[in-house]
Amino acid sequence: MIFHRSLNSLVSAPVSLLGIVEEEGPSLLRQMDAIISRLSDADAAAPGNMDALEQVNGLSARLHRSVRVALDAFGDTAPEYGIEASSDKLLLSLASVEASLEQYSLAASSKEALDEASKELGLSLQELRTEFSALLDEISPSTDMSRARLVDGIARLELWLWISFGFITLIGIVFLSLFRDEIVKRIARDKSEIEADSLAYQDAQTGLANRFHFNDKLASQIASGEPYSIILIDIDSFRTFNERYGSSSGDVVLKETAYRIASCVNDFHGFAARLSGDNFAILLADNSETRLNEVCSRLTTECSQPVIRGGQALSVTVSMAIVLSRYISARAGMNNEQLMLLADFVLASARAKGTGKVAYLDEKLERLFLFQRSVSSCLPAALENQWIQLYFQPQIDIAIDAVCG
Repeated sequence: MIFHRSLNSLVSAPVSLLGIVEEEGPSLLRQMDAIISRLSDADAAAPGNMDALEQVNGLSARLHRSVRVALDAFGDTAPEYGIEASSDKLLLSLASVEASLEQYSLAASSKEALDEASKELGLSLQELRTEFSALLDEISPSTDMSRARLVDGIARLELWLWISFGFITLIGIVFLSLFRDEIVKRIARDKSEIEADSLAYQDAQTGLANRFHFNDKLASQIASGEPYSIILIDIDSFRTFNERYGSSSGDVVLKETAYRIASCVNDFHGFAARLSGDNFAILLADNSETRLNEVCSRLTTECSQPVIRGGQALSVTVSMAIVLSRYISARAGMNNEQLMLLADFVLASARAKGTGKVAYLDEKLERLFLFQRSVSSCLPAALENQWIQLYFQPQIDIAIDAVCG
């Protein structure tokens, strides 16, 4: 039964010939020896004992069937291992056992025939055992070669896997290197673009927005149709200040004034810029006079504080011009540039009043500005078409009754 179960597990698994040689082979040989010994013992103890010989018959029949199944299981691999001859001999031995079993069954009617059949069965079983042992001996070197080929194949596979892993790692390193270079280049490019934008829209000396940035903001505000206000700020007598205290002190005053303007404007949610030199501008999304008076009062107070330079308090005053969008008449038809010219005109009016003054755009200032703009635009054509006539007005000294100028 152990032999039968072993072969059945071999067929159902199925295991390799190497497994038969190393695990199943010795066990199968021991089972064959046990059956042959049992048959010999039965004949010696009670020749012609029908019961004992019937048990041997059953065991032998199972052995025959199991070996037949085993041969069928690994018969296809016999050419691969070069055991065709031994397999053929084992098949002949099986045929002899089969014939002996048939003879044993037919001989049950005569004690002499039964004894003869049992001897034939014993010989056939002994022959089967010899051939099976020879088959296992022949398979063993072949399975050793198979194991060697398997180990060599595994080694080659491992080498191939290591080579593939190294190649993939190399590709990954190259890819990561290229990816890193691309990221570094992109960061440098973005940094350059940010620096370029900063140079294009920021005043390097004060950190405020520059004229271009202010003009963009103003154009967007005008296009939106929402109310707005413009405040121009000019440091009074800044040129004289530079000549008296030096340009380095002038730079300190510029930076401090810019800081004060930015701090004030941030509280009122406005936009501050340095237009040129000592000229600053503020854009507010509001045209309420109450709000503007509050902003101007705050700016006048902040910007009039002395600037400390080398232990010396430098006095600063500013002039301001305020332009409210609701005081610009529709007939003016001003674009962005002309609107800033109007604001400059209002600032000039504030400076004409003295230092630290504030001027608001009103109808009178607007009419004067439009008149000067009209005269300026007509003057080239008047000169070209000789519409202007030049007269000399003599100055006479009555005391001597003579022309003196």
